[in-house]
Amino acid sequence: MANFRKVVATQSQIEYTMKMKKNHPSYYDMNEFLVPSQAHGSLWTHKLKATKPRLELFDLLSKEKEPLSVAEIYKNIGARVNRATIFRTLEQFCKAGIAAKITSPFDDHSLYEMKSDRPHHHHATCISCGTMEDIANCDQYEFDAMACMHLKKFKSIQSHSLEFFGLCKKCEAKQTE
Repeated sequence: MANFRKVVATQSQIEYTMKMKKNHPSYYDMNEFLVPSQAHGSLWTHKLKATKPRLELFDLLSKEKEPLSVAEIYKNIGARVNRATIFRTLEQFCKAGIAAKITSPFDDHSLYEMKSDRPHHHHATCISCGTMEDIANCDQYEFDAMACMHLKKFKSIQSHSLEFFGLCKKCEAKQTE
C-alpha cells in the first residue's frame, strides 16, 4: 500500500471520489486522505490555483476582522511567503473579487480585507490616529441606481467605493482639551 500525505480537497473532489468508490469497488478509497477546505473551494471558484502562498494569505485574511496592511500581512506570514508574492497575490485576490483594497489619501499604505464572505460596507477613518470602523447598511443597488440617474455618460454602475474621513471620539476629545 502506498503512503499518502493528507491532501486538502474541494467538496466536489471529495464527492467525485465517493462516487468512483461506489461505482467501482476496486477504486482506492482516497477519502481518508482528503480534507475539505473553504480556501481551496473559494480559490477554485474564482479560477485561481490553490498554491501555498494563496492559501496562507486567504487563511490570514479570513481570520482577521480588521483590514490589514502589507506590512502586517508580511509580519504574520513573511517567513513562509516573500513580499513580492504577497503583493502579487493581493492584486490577484482584488481582481478576482476575493479581497478588497482600501486606500487612504493621508498615507500611501493600502489595507486589504476579505470581500467574499462579508456584506457590502464602507469605512470611516480617523485622520489623526488612523482608527478605522465599518459602516454597514449601504443599500448598494439603490445607491448605484441613484448615481446612474444623475450621470449622462453612463448607462449602468457595477460597483462603488465610498470612504469617510474625520476624527474619532478620542482624537476629538484631545483636540477640545
